[in-house]
Amino acid sequence: MAPAPARDAVIGAGAGVAKRLACGWPPSAAVPSASATVNPSASAIVIPNASTIVIPSAARNLLLARRSGRKSRFLAALGMTAVVFVAPVANLAPAAEPEIAEVPQGDPRALPEPEAWRPPLDERLPDYVPCRNEHRRVLSGSAPPILPALVEAWIAGFRERQPRVSFEIGPPWRPPQGRLDPALRGFLEGRRDFAFLSREPSVEDQRNFVRHHGHALWAIPVAMGSWRHFGFVDAVGIIVHADNPVRSLDFAQLDALFSESRLRGHPPVTHWGELGVAQWAGKPVHVVGAAAWRSEESARALTMRKQVMEPAGKDGQGRWRQDLVAGAHTEAQIPEQVAADRYAIGFTGLGHLAPGVRALDLAVEPGARSVPADAWHAASGEYPLARPLYLLVDPAPGRGVDPALAEFARYLLSREGQRAVAEQGVFLPLRERQLAEHRRRLDVIAPACDR
Repeated sequence: MAPAPARDAVIGAGAGVAKRLACGWPPSAAVPSASATVNPSASAIVIPNASTIVIPSAARNLLLARRSGRKSRFLAALGMTAVVFVAPVANLAPAAEPEIAEVPQGDPRALPEPEAWRPPLDERLPDYVPCRNEHRRVLSGSAPPILPALVEAWIAGFRERQPRVSFEIGPPWRPPQGRLDPALRGFLEGRRDFAFLSREPSVEDQRNFVRHHGHALWAIPVAMGSWRHFGFVDAVGIIVHADNPVRSLDFAQLDALFSESRLRGHPPVTHWGELGVAQWAGKPVHVVGAAAWRSEESARALTMRKQVMEPAGKDGQGRWRQDLVAGAHTEAQIPEQVAADRYAIGFTGLGHLAPGVRALDLAVEPGARSVPADAWHAASGEYPLARPLYLLVDPAPGRGVDPALAEFARYLLSREGQRAVAEQGVFLPLRERQLAEHRRRLDVIAPACDR
């Protein structure tokens, strides 16, 4: 794929620039291409032929607080690939004042530039072999705003092999919460056949589905989220201050830090010495980020609770600590909170890292090998807090998954389905060991097919 054309980058030295970025700088705005000049009262600088927006860390909150499609649309319009946060800058020339554009609700989110490095497909993935007897069916479903392009590629590939199956799905594209997305709610309440989801199913999702169906839904992983693309299901990272000597933690230790249930059996933790950091014995551990789970869990908090706080057989039993005060802070401010406090620890998306923080290596079990929070280990499925994308279906005991929908699911779990993920370059394809169990279950509960 050819790289995006180089465009001007804007470096801001004040919160006003970040606010304009967060609101969606329109592509039509005239941005002068000029070298930096000294100006004591400046608030921004334009650098020609750059591919990165750099704004000061002090202005980060305004940008992160408005993390809808607007930022992504701005980056895509300018052909840029990243936002880098830096310390305050002085003596910079002001850029032209842009006009603020509103983004229509329900539109797909503009995709980021594909990663330069893409993992190869797992050679063990099976080819999709369609049924000889073609299915005739119209399947209705839903998808969040980050998925329309990938879902359309999946549907196109599937219909080449099953042309009599058609789909009703979007627009509009709504946020991945049942209370905000009528189409997702329609699946949970039995009015749609399936739903794509860019987060873990919440407790409320599960309860709503059981209330209308009498049994649990089935969440089938169909792709891995991005490694570090902001807002595109980036992996969850456990972050500490850059000065912290700790290099890795395990899930039992994290469970003791963030939960009051402590289902993994680790005693409460109050000092860094209790986490094996001998250099900081007696130094307090400051857990930040309660805003991520107060009132409604964020997508990252759902991953933390499900993966860290609820070991096998304990689904739905993990409970967050209630003694932590979020104050006026938001989840988007967690990296800045950690960067400002040497003894702090929190979690965030790997696309949200800020200067002064570091992501830890993680082990699921005490004594197990720690896995780095990097692209290779996220793509291989080894990093334990990488976040999948799901296809939600109704397993309907005694009846099984709808035959046409089961075929679509088999396609997504095949080499062809995962190749579509790899070719898009935003999300990561799954490995065979991550998919085999779900294909076996499909073969058990879906009606037989003559291949």
